[in-house]
Amino acid sequence: MVVLHCSNQLDEVRMNGLERDNWALPTTDSAQKSRGLSSVRSDIEHTVDVVPLKDSDEGVIKAVEHRGLTEGDPMLREARPRSRQKPVSNGHDRHSCKARSDGAATVLPVMVGIGRQVMKTIAAGADVVRRPPSGMVALIYHRVGRPVPIETDLPAGLFEQQIAFLSEQTTIVSLDQGLRALDAPEPLGPDNVKPLVTITFDDGTADFAEVVLPVVVRHRVPVTLYLATAFVEDKKPFPHDGEPISWEALRDAHSTGLVAVGCHTHSHALLDRLPPREVDDELDRSIGLIGERLGVTAEHFAYPKAVLGSQWAQEAVRSRFRSAALAGTRPNRFGATDPYRLARSPLQVSDGMRWFVRKARGGLELEDRIRGVVNRRRLRQATT
Repeated sequence: MVVLHCSNQLDEVRMNGLERDNWALPTTDSAQKSRGLSSVRSDIEHTVDVVPLKDSDEGVIKAVEHRGLTEGDPMLREARPRSRQKPVSNGHDRHSCKARSDGAATVLPVMVGIGRQVMKTIAAGADVVRRPPSGMVALIYHRVGRPVPIETDLPAGLFEQQIAFLSEQTTIVSLDQGLRALDAPEPLGPDNVKPLVTITFDDGTADFAEVVLPVVVRHRVPVTLYLATAFVEDKKPFPHDGEPISWEALRDAHSTGLVAVGCHTHSHALLDRLPPREVDDELDRSIGLIGERLGVTAEHFAYPKAVLGSQWAQEAVRSRFRSAALAGTRPNRFGATDPYRLARSPLQVSDGMRWFVRKARGGLELEDRIRGVVNRRRLRQATT
């Protein structure tokens, strides 16, 4: 087991007067409600020990950054096992070298997984200090039920469990209904009013029809699918062997009355690095194909990888759609939200149900802020 210490962060919490026994974290588990902020401290102390990175760890830094962490933030410094074994005395022992290599390959995923949990735990603690405002929460899903080892491919059972929770514990609305609600001032009512949630999917992989749609129909929940049309039109696979959905399957999904189809550009292009003519082409080709193949108008847009477009792109989006979505992992506030900068909360395998519940209630914004810093660096040279 990899053990990490977060004493620096705990000291900071104490110095700021944040450690109080009567602070309860929002949770559906009544046994955990009384744990308060001390539970966050306990989770961190017993889970991880943050070890500062050294210059010689550059390769590990890059690998960890690729998985969504950053060495720049003290609470997310690299986790490394504290080995009690004697180091290899020379570089000629092939068996020892192979063992070390295999061990490193095994340890890195463990470190990354622990790092994610640390990040979520600390973000939950930040929510105690600063409670999320009320508003509409927009959730982002990508894939469901495919055996692909990526964070955005959720197990089918977990997905159904999440939708069942949302159906019982929140008010699920279509994106159109949610936008109308955001136009009004914050509604007055008791504190226990169910959170307002809208569900969105990005890209358009085949599992949407094969796995997602049956769950959506079974629970009668509306969803919005932002479609990258080039993959569907050209039958081109998405990264990580993502099979694209077919136009026929999309027509069937839309006919349920529960699925709205929006635009995610044509080729999943990042609109902050394209000249104006190519921006227009990305949007217009996608709108045209959705209209031609499905007989519907794409009224809503989501920026690929949640990267805000250039000024020209933003104006082009505003002139063509009724809304545009980014990320943010926070609620969209009633009466105070720009519909062309909708915040959404990305869902991951590592959220499970524990962290999913917090995101559904508008929490874990700090996690998104940290991830955003890393992604800006990681996507610096990307085009899609």
